[in-house]
Amino acid sequence: GVELRFSQRLLSETTAHETGIFRYHFTPEGGEEVVQHIHLAALLVKKGTWLMMMEYQKTPATQSEWDALSGQ
Repeated sequence: GVELRFSQRLLSETTAHETGIFRYHFTPEGGEEVVQHIHLAALLVKKGTWLMMMEYQKTPATQSEWDALSGQ
């Protein structure tokens, strides 16, 4: 699965630029859950629904950086 948390969101009615972290997690068959946190920036446009046109996966993030975006 994928979860997103944002540190900055700049938007108008038709475009948006978002900065934050995504959390990617999966459990291989018979294994333990694998979790990765990655800093990202994304550009979106609204064409009826929001579409992500460009995503830049920057660098690994820490669990504490992820937690900080939720106010924990």
